[in-house]
Amino acid sequence: MIKNICLLISIFEYRDSSGDTLWSIAEDNMDARYYRHTADYVAEVKRMNSLDTDQIIAGSYLIIPYYSTEFVGSTD
Repeated sequence: MIKNICLLISIFEYRDSSGDTLWSIAEDNMDARYYRHTADYVAEVKRMNSLDTDQIIAGSYLIIPYYSTEFVGSTD
């Protein structure tokens, strides 16, 4: 019997603090198994947050993608 293997893309809100950049956020949160380059992850964050530039404002909330199997439910 073949079981389905699922990998969830979870989303959480990240409150940007002073001095953070999209690149530093990417370095802290990116999973290299799913993104070839940091630039790919930054592009994903920008797309999810409708950002046109890499500039973010301290105190803003961002949606940050991360991959997790922690909450994968059973299909039984």
